[in-house]
Amino acid sequence: MKTKKLLNAVKGYWNDQSGQTSTEYILLIVVVVALISKFKAGLVGAIDPLINKIFGEEVNKLMGP
Repeated sequence: MKTKKLLNAVKGYWNDQSGQTSTEYILLIVVVVALISKFKAGLVGAIDPLINKIFGEEVNKLMGP
């Protein structure tokens, strides 16, 4: 009985437009997180020189040794 209720709830959520929209957002977030994880080292390597160029030694003072 509980399985049938759960199945009906999942089917209803699947057919509902708001469920589809939230699923799309979840998938987009997963893709963005995966891309950031994969290219993290490259992003940090590219961003660090820009931060140092813009803010100079002030960032190094704040970050510490």
